[in-house]
Amino acid sequence: MRKPYSTIILVSLFLISALTMVTSVKVSPEPLATVTGRVLYNGRPISEFTTMPAVFWAFNESSGQAFTISPSYNPSNGVYSIPNIPPGEHIISVYVDAAEPFNGQIGLAGDFEWTQYSVIVPEGQSVVYQDLPVKRIIHLTSPVDNRAEVGYVGGPKDTYLLGAVVFRWDAIPEAAGYRVRITEYEEEPFRAVRGVLAVSTSNVSLKPNLPVSGENRFYMFDLSAVNSDGVEIAYLWVAYSNGYGFDYRFRIKELLLSILSPVNGSYSKSSAITVTWSASDSSIDHYEVKLDGGSWVDTGTTASHTFLGISDGSHMINVKAVDRFGNVKEAFVSFVINTSLIGGPGWIDDAALFGLIIVAVLGAITYAVKRKKKFPLPPPPPPS
Repeated sequence: MRKPYSTIILVSLFLISALTMVTSVKVSPEPLATVTGRVLYNGRPISEFTTMPAVFWAFNESSGQAFTISPSYNPSNGVYSIPNIPPGEHIISVYVDAAEPFNGQIGLAGDFEWTQYSVIVPEGQSVVYQDLPVKRIIHLTSPVDNRAEVGYVGGPKDTYLLGAVVFRWDAIPEAAGYRVRITEYEEEPFRAVRGVLAVSTSNVSLKPNLPVSGENRFYMFDLSAVNSDGVEIAYLWVAYSNGYGFDYRFRIKELLLSILSPVNGSYSKSSAITVTWSASDSSIDHYEVKLDGGSWVDTGTTASHTFLGISDGSHMINVKAVDRFGNVKEAFVSFVINTSLIGGPGWIDDAALFGLIIVAVLGAITYAVKRKKKFPLPPPPPPS
């Protein structure tokens, strides 16, 4: 028996109504959270150390994709807030441009450098609290200034220093001490060869006295500052021409100094002596020179000096080269002054000349006497 059309129509209307209700239900999006907290330095709000604004970055840790954020930051108390962060595990980085001049360039000594922090936003949680500690960048002043571009990040290339190089840096007021590590590396293939030095010090300088670098070898200098609890609060970061590095890379060479004139052990007939020399280091700060036990004379970067009125006898000239790192190299030369024509230091040549003169005079007299005997004088005329 056929169903009446009214029943079919009613069933159809019911199905259409149910389908419409299902399709009209909207899926609620996952709730977004606000990540908030304080930017800290050495356990204190960074606002106690600088009023410069903080800059933030964020990306998803799983996908590695950065996403746009709209952070707010209060420089008076160091509190930050980043809204609309989706559930998941994210990386948040922060950086404070505190180095003078405030030029917006990241990684300069004195800045509070960004550090990456993993922040987990659980589903359904609206607020996540996360403090973000930062570390200060140490200002290295010698042998280079890390506020300036200092070369090539992949290796030292032509960065040659002397074995007596001195490392100096500005003090970190909150630091209780510093940790220094120097490691020798092979450039190709790149690998650590040996640890050369690892020390803790309260000083702001170090003179390690490193040996000359071998073929295909260089050194890597690392520096960090710790507080009274031994927690790292600052570190070295160097701005290289092709990026940034957490160390300073260099080679060691020997400073060579040679006296060109006078020649060692030579004799001079003049009481004026000009000494000339050359050095292998292009970073010479100045030269000094002295005669015998006299005072040092600073010649600047001029590699010569003239001494006048030197007395006869044996003498010694000392030359000293000082580079801009405080390394010193000395050389000396000995010589004899003889301004006397007869006798005195170096008298042999004078005696030989005098002997020749005597021989010549005697020869002339002998010749004259012999000539007189060969041709006698004529007899006197007879008396008249």
